[in-house]
Amino acid sequence: LPKLSPPCLSESYGSFRVFAELCGALATLHGAVSSHLGGASHQESQVLIRLEEAFGKLANLCQQFCNCISSRDPRGLARLAYAFAKIGDSKHKQNKKLSAASKLGLAQLSKVIQSSDMSKEAGWDMTHLSEIACSYIQEPDQAVYKKIAEAAETLHTDTQSTLKRETLVGFITAFRQTGSMKELYAFLKLLNSSKWFKKNLNQKEVKGLHGEDLVILVTAMVNAEDFETLEELETHLKQDPRKDLDSKHLIDMLKETNACSNQKVKSLGIILQQKIVDAIARRCPPDLDTVLQLCSDERARSKLIDVCSHRDRLERIPKPNEGSAWSKFNPSLESSLAPFVRGKCRAPRLEAAYAGRIMQGLEQCGVFDSPPKTHSSDFVKNMLTAALHFSEDMFASMPALVQTLILGVSNLPTAREDGEMLKTLVRKMLQVGKVAEKDDALTTWTSQIEDAILKAAGSGIYEMRWNDAELTMGGKDFKQLHTKVKDALGESWLSIILARSRRLSWLPGQPIQFHPPRPRAVLRDLAEKYGEVLGQRLKNEVLALTPEAPAPRSAPRGGAGEARSRSREREREVPKAKAKAKAKAAPRAALTVFGGTDVPLGQALEGEYYKDGMNHGKFIFKKIGEDPTGSVDAVFLYYWNGEDCREDLGWWFGDKVGGTEAFMHNPNLGAGSQPPFNGWDKGVKIQPAAFGLGAVKGKGRAKPSAARGPPGPVPPAKRPREEEERHVRLKQWLTGLDEGKGDMLAYYEALKEEFDGDLTQIAAARIENNPRASPVEQVEPTFWEAIKCTKGVHRLKFARGIISLPAS
Repeated sequence: LPKLSPPCLSESYGSFRVFAELCGALATLHGAVSSHLGGASHQESQVLIRLEEAFGKLANLCQQFCNCISSRDPRGLARLAYAFAKIGDSKHKQNKKLSAASKLGLAQLSKVIQSSDMSKEAGWDMTHLSEIACSYIQEPDQAVYKKIAEAAETLHTDTQSTLKRETLVGFITAFRQTGSMKELYAFLKLLNSSKWFKKNLNQKEVKGLHGEDLVILVTAMVNAEDFETLEELETHLKQDPRKDLDSKHLIDMLKETNACSNQKVKSLGIILQQKIVDAIARRCPPDLDTVLQLCSDERARSKLIDVCSHRDRLERIPKPNEGSAWSKFNPSLESSLAPFVRGKCRAPRLEAAYAGRIMQGLEQCGVFDSPPKTHSSDFVKNMLTAALHFSEDMFASMPALVQTLILGVSNLPTAREDGEMLKTLVRKMLQVGKVAEKDDALTTWTSQIEDAILKAAGSGIYEMRWNDAELTMGGKDFKQLHTKVKDALGESWLSIILARSRRLSWLPGQPIQFHPPRPRAVLRDLAEKYGEVLGQRLKNEVLALTPEAPAPRSAPRGGAGEARSRSREREREVPKAKAKAKAKAAPRAALTVFGGTDVPLGQALEGEYYKDGMNHGKFIFKKIGEDPTGSVDAVFLYYWNGEDCREDLGWWFGDKVGGTEAFMHNPNLGAGSQPPFNGWDKGVKIQPAAFGLGAVKGKGRAKPSAARGPPGPVPPAKRPREEEERHVRLKQWLTGLDEGKGDMLAYYEALKEEFDGDLTQIAAARIENNPRASPVEQVEPTFWEAIKCTKGVHRLKFARGIISLPAS
């Protein structure tokens, strides 16, 4: 090539065509090995330099003798165009010399092509036209495409040869990618008049087509107005079970059919919409924005919403359980939920699933701690960005989400730095509670679960722990509803329901409250706090909202400072109903603590402890009586699972469960639900009462060290009437366990002896750290020893009964 001179480009097929083939072969070889050239060795660098010089010289020479190149050798001309296109394709754009040679060479060949006689007599056919058309995709030349389109009309009229499908697909692809389809209108009409599509696209041919080829042929038929063949294609697609048509190809076809007003084409478009939804259901990468824009068929839209809201997709939503996790959560929101917002289309289950993730994520990130564990400006920005993906209608149907987000913002001191985002968010929330629901099934389930939880709690109770709500719904009374909802929504079904609930309220770190969320009230509080950020006009709009009625007096209120999380710093709230039950049932000692060598500390810790509920799946023990030193109001012994901090794992003495003040820590886990008896600092030791479930009367209760003084005062004995009522309730409970057969009454005396016949103490035998275990595994093993229950059937009945007892 460096020795190239004009005489080489003679009109002889023997010289020009072979030369053009050589250029094409060199360009192909360079494309295959280009990534290995240019730096590894001096020899390789020289090869690249020589190739650049050769094609640069060829491009310049073409400018000098383009009129000498034979137009009677279509194959040579097509191969030379291919060579220039190949060296200038997108992979070699970084090589400026080759890119410049490519542009110059194609520009000079354009003059030759426009002046050529592209007739059948001159040796031209559709293969040559297709190759030249494809060569100009990177550097579109409308004059070349117009010339080629006119030649295609002439060749199709003159030639009797069969046009191959592969050739036509490549030909139309070039025109489609360069926006030159209008130039092909007359040629495609000729194909329609000659029934080319009908002859070449039977059912067998359609099944063998690749997705991209089918897109091109549908484009051609729509432009050719071959509605008859399009109608047949619709039938083929209905019967086509194959799964290689991904959503991208189907969307491209749908774009073409949507541009046509013919009814037969519109019918094909509906089939394509349904195929797109099927492709998305197979987890093919969807372009939801385009799909929602193109899908006009209500059935297809409804099916698309169902596919995107399937439980498998809901469970794959990332969990923003730490600050860094929001970097994955927000892109998921953008790709999955935001298209529905932009398409003004509701997907209630998907919306509620993301809302539930946000509500739980804010808790796990410590937003509601005091002070907040997470309060960086990046976190605030990520939180507000996530919230802004929701539309006004979505906020209106999820008052619990509005309440949680606003309380979270109120608890973060850096929210002022993101004033514009906060103002936009508040404006979106002004319509909360005013939009009708869109998902009848989800609305019905939410109402039914609200009824079930409120019914199970009974009157006078204003809250229920999260685990208790899940177990309540898993009981036999509501099992059918629970199964249906869980199968539809997945493992996070309760957070989805609570995000939509209008009768139950849940704030991170607190039990489920039996009163409606109060989004307008917390918005008004926010306006008072951040009035300067919101501006006077928006502040007035918020203050004009009518606040919801206050929460019931005995339920925790939803103020920003009162929202609590489940970290070590959070206080554990005891429902009033539980406190009343404890007052009625005098505590019985389960453990005795001996004070050890530190006299002041020993006096505070030593004494008898009774069971006071559960924390992180293990018993809480509270000291009986007052602290003789008067330094603390109460002493608790409790377990912490260390999820938020591994250093906190183990058993603690403290004045509150999960409080900030702790007296002593033992990292040992203990046995079952019991604390470790040894391994405490300063000689402190623990001795269990009989069976670890309350001392047997008259024996098994250890006495504290004489050096430390007597234990706390023993509570007064029960009054006879209270005992009688308690024993009647016990008998009724036992009778109900076996539906009145009376077999379970055999354990009446043992339960009265070991637990004073008190159902509250019996309920404390439940282990709560593994709700997925079998019913029997959810009961403390020593319970069976205490009442001497050995029969498996009886244990199962007891276990189900204990699980159904209220935690308080």
